Amino acid sequence: MRKSDGLAEFRIFANSLKNKNRFIVDENFNRYIDIIIEQLSTDTIAIGTPLYRSRINPNGVTKPYKGKQIGMPPKSVLNYGRANPYGIQYMYLTEEYETSIAECRPNTDNHISVGRFEVTDVLRLVHLEDVAFISSGANASYDTMIIAEFLLGLSYEFAKPFLECKEIEYLPCQYFAEYCKSKKMDGIKFVSCAKGFPSRLERNPSYNIVLFDDKKVKWIDTRVYQINKIVYDIEPIEDVKK
Repeated sequence: MRKSDGLAEFRIFANSLKNKNRFIVDENFNRYIDIIIEQLSTDTIAIGTPLYRSRINPNGVTKPYKGKQIGMPPKSVLNYGRANPYGIQYMYLTEEYETSIAECRPNTDNHISVGRFEVTDVLRLVHLEDVAFISSGANASYDTMIIAEFLLGLSYEFAKPFLECKEIEYLPCQYFAEYCKSKKMDGIKFVSCAKGFPSRLERNPSYNIVLFDDKKVKWIDTRVYQINKIVYDIEPIEDVKK
């Protein structure tokens, strides 16, 4: 293995899940993930913290979705998601209601229900943006930069938009989520790109939170919003001349 080539290691990890062994990876990759969980599992969310989840209303309907209607999807309608494998229930939430709305990608004139939830027990999350906290410590035999770069690849995989929602593209995120769940974590916190892909130098990105169950949150209320306009922030890449 070449020193400090964690991004290449992540690509091997992702490709092995997609194209080689669906449920089993090289044990070295599991050790990388163990180190990430051990060092990034200190991010907790306190009791009483509000979190948000949104759902687009049917056309012309302004009545809000409430309670279980806005909560974790029932097994009868489960599909695969960025973190959850097909048929397994996860709870997707955000720290800000605007991010929750953006994650639904509504159109103008849509009405959207935004449910406010409250944390009822301390949540222990793996925070995928805390790359700076990766250190060798008790794992001095592992190259710190390899772990940090592997984490960068994983963080990007969680944050990037998928233009075509093919189940195979979610496999690296789903594997990581299931592994975290097996280690008794409550969930994962990762950057949302719904309001624009953030720079790593950005001080206050928006975050998504995925919980492996809904036992530590409760629904408080729902407010319905109307989408009046969608604003695009654009910049030219290069001029094309004949």
